[in-house]
Amino acid sequence: MAKTKKVAAPVAPSSNWKSLKAAIKPASSTPAPASDSSKRKRTHSSVSSDAAERQKGSSTSLKGKERQRADEAAVDARKKGAAHKRLIPVDEIMQGGLAAWQRDPGQYLAIDCEMVGVGPEGVESTLARVSIVNYHGSTILDRFVRPRERVTDYRTWVSGVREEDLRNAPSFQEVQKEVAALIKDRILIGHALSNDTQVLLLSHPWHMTRDTSKYAPLQGLAKTKRPGLKNLAKLALGVDIQAGEHSSVTDARATMALYRTQKSAWEDSLLTHKTPSLLTNTTPALEALDLSKISLTGVGKKRQQHLGLAATIRHEKHLREEAGRGSGDEDDLDDEPDELVEDEKRKKRRVERKDDLVLGFDFDAAPVVVAAPPAAPVHHKDKMVGASGAGAKKKQKGTTGGAASRSTIRGDMSRRPAAKDSWWEED
Repeated sequence: MAKTKKVAAPVAPSSNWKSLKAAIKPASSTPAPASDSSKRKRTHSSVSSDAAERQKGSSTSLKGKERQRADEAAVDARKKGAAHKRLIPVDEIMQGGLAAWQRDPGQYLAIDCEMVGVGPEGVESTLARVSIVNYHGSTILDRFVRPRERVTDYRTWVSGVREEDLRNAPSFQEVQKEVAALIKDRILIGHALSNDTQVLLLSHPWHMTRDTSKYAPLQGLAKTKRPGLKNLAKLALGVDIQAGEHSSVTDARATMALYRTQKSAWEDSLLTHKTPSLLTNTTPALEALDLSKISLTGVGKKRQQHLGLAATIRHEKHLREEAGRGSGDEDDLDDEPDELVEDEKRKKRRVERKDDLVLGFDFDAAPVVVAAPPAAPVHHKDKMVGASGAGAKKKQKGTTGGAASRSTIRGDMSRRPAAKDSWWEED
């Protein structure tokens, strides 16, 4: 009898299987039909969302306008900032740079010195005070100096120096060493800078000096080759200085401010070796200038003409011809001095000055008579007339070719024709 297999009864899935099945294939839920209330809610929500979108759009438009206004204000502020950055802060420089970061020495230093009189009547000058400021006008060094000689004129009305200022001041050597160490490897700025360096007995490389009194555009602004610091400060900075007693600190700050108004053009001219031009957009005082009345490149130079000897003779000849012809008027002929009188006066002046050389102006002078050279000595076989001994023989050997050749070349001067007067003039 064959055995039949028993079919196992199905086993109910365990809870673990149910959870695993749900994780592998989650049951899909069919959405339930919406009721009227849900429709009403959706309609209400859509209306409210549209209103919110409209409100959001209006708010974004308002924000866009505000953003545009803010951008315009930022642009205006940037323009004002650029204009303010272009202008030199003259007031801050003259006050001395009050911020802490403005008190470092930096690369640019401006110097000014005050002098007092020594010697008889105080004519000679010696150092009494030296002041150095940095790029922002902050005082880096301000020292009174005890003079090495007795002061005969303190010049207080100009220098502002008094006797009590110099009584306990440091010596000249101490201040000189301090200044030399401070200005080393730095650009030194000053007004008539050579006066300050000479009184300090110091020198500075020329390519690291900036003298505001020798800068051509500033000379053109002041319309003079030697502009004063007070005049330049008034024209370029709009600041009044040196009203009473001078202060070397104030003068040094004004010098630094002047340099800063022209710094970019000044430095570019040194690099490119081109003629600089005055910058007129760095201070309100320069912007208010009438440019038609000033020279932006400097004071014009008068060209000097130097004549040589031949050109001088031709020029004098032309003047004599013009004087000889005259203008043709009787009044001019009456007023014209006699040529003979003029010649006599000219010869008299020449004799008084004892001039050995006149550049062709004495045309009627007598010819110079040249004396004839001495005759050559007569030679015999072994002797020379007027000579004796071995010395005569040596002299004879040394002079056989020299004197004879010279006399042969020169010839007889008495047979030569006399020099013609005014040889360069035409008959």
